[in-house]
Amino acid sequence: MKVNLNDNRYIEILVDEQQNIVIFPISKSEVTEKNSDGTVGEYEYHCAYFPIELKWPYTKEQLAEKIEFGLGEWNKHKCYERFDGKNTLEEKYFGIKGFQNAVRGKKQLYLGWNNIEGKFVSLSLPVKRGYAYYGIKNILLNEKADWIDYAETVLKLLDLDLSKECAFRSFKKQLNI
Repeated sequence: MKVNLNDNRYIEILVDEQQNIVIFPISKSEVTEKNSDGTVGEYEYHCAYFPIELKWPYTKEQLAEKIEFGLGEWNKHKCYERFDGKNTLEEKYFGIKGFQNAVRGKKQLYLGWNNIEGKFVSLSLPVKRGYAYYGIKNILLNEKADWIDYAETVLKLLDLDLSKECAFRSFKKQLNI
């Protein structure tokens, strides 16, 4: 899979306790950061509420197909920009009130490519306080990695023995697992 690494692309994947997957593509926000001189700066990127579901059991080929589709939806949908803690993306999708309740026991994977890291897949777990995830492990893929390589890396991270990860051991008490 040949990609232009200067053309950044990402997706967010949420995984529940039963290994069901939902992929949210990322889109450019209408909100921009302001530079110190008051001019418009960089655009922000957020998840779009365009859930792409994959129920367990699934094959790595099915997962690879969904990853490819999700990355293909990059910047095609309006961002879900409700980050006030009253109706987060996770609460809306899972139908559970309260961010902490909606993400308890779930995992977040973030994958794609950029011109700094190249191709990557990272695993994060929700924190007990706030509206965030804590990074546990990041895996860089070969520049020639294809969709199957992405799927295999996602499955590897989902099967990861967290107790052997330094970040997990260090921050276990702060995680909402």
